[in-house]
Amino acid sequence: MPEPTNIRDKNAIVVEVQLDGEWCRIGYIQKEKIRKVTTAIKQNEIEKVEFKSIGFMFIPDLNDWLYQPRVLITKSHHWLPTDVNYRYNDNLE
Repeated sequence: MPEPTNIRDKNAIVVEVQLDGEWCRIGYIQKEKIRKVTTAIKQNEIEKVEFKSIGFMFIPDLNDWLYQPRVLITKSHHWLPTDVNYRYNDNLE
């Protein structure tokens, strides 16, 4: 789901999973894919979202584990190309 209140990037798309009746954030869509996923959401083209895998990575600086989810998003029509020039808070309209 879009997360327009995200301080780092108003275009952020958060990935959540429902566990025991509660929604838990486990990650974000990569910034290079923000534009094409946002466009698909706005055009109501998302058909299915499923988890491929969920990995973990230990971050020593934070002394904590970071989730690394891999999701497969299926949509109608063709995907836009990945946007390697995306900058945080770009105007996506």
